[in-house]
Amino acid sequence: MGGRDALPQRLRKMQTAACEKKIAIECDTLEQALQAATAGADLIQFDKVECEKLTEWCRTLRDGFPQLKIIIAGGIRRENIRDLCAKRC
Repeated sequence: MGGRDALPQRLRKMQTAACEKKIAIECDTLEQALQAATAGADLIQFDKVECEKLTEWCRTLRDGFPQLKIIIAGGIRRENIRDLCAKRC
């Protein structure tokens, strides 16, 4: 795709070419997620991020992009699922 710096331009082209599709971007940091949300991503996916970070990141993203969907994957276990749900990560 040209790396994360090319994301805004590439995302616009993808949205034009597939306007009926949702575009998800996997992010490892809040900075990446903010960049993807600003570029117009429909969904942000976080994989194997600690609950404390997820709580903060999700709050920041929801405040700035209320329409954005956030997906969490990986690292979800029987031991932490209640905590993730309770904090609405």
